[in-house]
Amino acid sequence: MSDSICLEWRGPLKIGNLPESKNAVSDLSFCAVYIFFRCYEGGKTLVYVGKTQNFANRLAQHYGDFLSTLVGTLYRDDGSVFRPGGRPEYFRSIQSNKLDETLSYAKADAYRTRFIYAKVNNERLKEVEATIIERLKRNLSNKLYEMWNTGYHTNLVLNNLIVHDYSVLRNDLFTKEEWDQLPKILFGCQM
Repeated sequence: MSDSICLEWRGPLKIGNLPESKNAVSDLSFCAVYIFFRCYEGGKTLVYVGKTQNFANRLAQHYGDFLSTLVGTLYRDDGSVFRPGGRPEYFRSIQSNKLDETLSYAKADAYRTRFIYAKVNNERLKEVEATIIERLKRNLSNKLYEMWNTGYHTNLVLNNLIVHDYSVLRNDLFTKEEWDQLPKILFGCQM
């Protein structure tokens, strides 16, 4: 396909402005691609790109994962790994002498996570996600950025233009560091 795709990025969603009513949750129940990122001391930024047929459900799943500490890697404030992902590491990290520290890092990561999202037709979800992951892997510095989900189908990567409109993002809900990182992330999504 040679037609361009315009992604109108919205957000950020973060702890403090997550949907709290049935209507607000319903308003987020659409097909979307999303990026969540976390900025750490020292300039490291973790980036995750995802797709979903119901953004509200996926958002709830992510926060459930963050706060349960069941899955995934936990990071210290400087972006270094406190606990790698995996069940054995999880069980070790919740033993009595590490439980408080584990919970504090899980809570800190949940608070520093910022979601931006764009509606996408269901038929294009896989292609758009694969294209964004491919471009970010190629364009972002590995020293400053760490991509989490790097698995995608290379045959789905689009060569056509994806236009990124982030004029409706709420810059007042980002810290200065986050707002400085966001254009770099979105620029990394370009060709």
